[in-house]
Amino acid sequence: MSSIDRLAKNLMYLREDAGYDFAVVGGIPTDIILNGGEMVEGQKIIRATKDDINSINLVRPNGTQRDLDIKLFTDDAEDIKEFLNLCRDASADAGSHLITSVSGYETKKLDSDPWFIFTSKLFRNYADSTIVLAAGGVEVSMPAGVIEDLWTVEVDGSGVRVPVLSPAVHRGFYRTRFLHGDKSKDRTKLSELDLAIARANLSAETTKLGSPFVRFSEMIKQEMTLMEALKSRRIRRVTQALGVGAFAVLERNEGLIRAAQDEDSKGVAAKFIGRALAQEQKTYSSQ
Repeated sequence: MSSIDRLAKNLMYLREDAGYDFAVVGGIPTDIILNGGEMVEGQKIIRATKDDINSINLVRPNGTQRDLDIKLFTDDAEDIKEFLNLCRDASADAGSHLITSVSGYETKKLDSDPWFIFTSKLFRNYADSTIVLAAGGVEVSMPAGVIEDLWTVEVDGSGVRVPVLSPAVHRGFYRTRFLHGDKSKDRTKLSELDLAIARANLSAETTKLGSPFVRFSEMIKQEMTLMEALKSRRIRRVTQALGVGAFAVLERNEGLIRAAQDEDSKGVAAKFIGRALAQEQKTYSSQ
């Protein structure tokens, strides 16, 4: 049994036996789809073969270890920490050595007027079962089920079942993770993901689940332009727009990204990127 196959079984245990409500997000579900995973809308599953799973590369082209990104549907910090430890144990038991990042919901609305803002955040209103996607004063509300009504990756012949977001919402997470849009390193595979989702001929009901993320992205692009910021005559809105624009340019440089991930880096640009990456919605990491 490969490390990724064993890890999938360990994650299945955390959901089905330990009762944690979560979804695997980010690059690994994307790879499963691009490796040939079949989207079966009527059953809300992505059917994969063992070859689809085992062909996932756990090391990036630059030699760094990939992340296992998980969204835990809670805003309780202690629950998130506890779940992270269980995920770290699951990864170690599988021998995958993936860096595990677990994020939950935010517990309170962010200040809409910080000097710099690079990423979006999610807040859950438990009273009316809604989720708010927010950043820089822009907010889009959606029913909690848009995110929490999950699909499942099923690995043929193994009994393995791993929870993931619906395809349109999975794409939406990428679209709104950073305010400038898709990261440059992701654009090729996300174009391929868009084609794979289109070829699956999903219903309008399923594809429209991604609409709140598209709407948020369009609103942010309008609000975070330098021209709009100057019209507002608010200094902080100008710094926010400048920061988003600068990050959109600088994050294309792989060398700067690696430097930003080095705690000893002295470069101003690397520190700027590091600050932007630190805002990404990863509440706790095993790194």
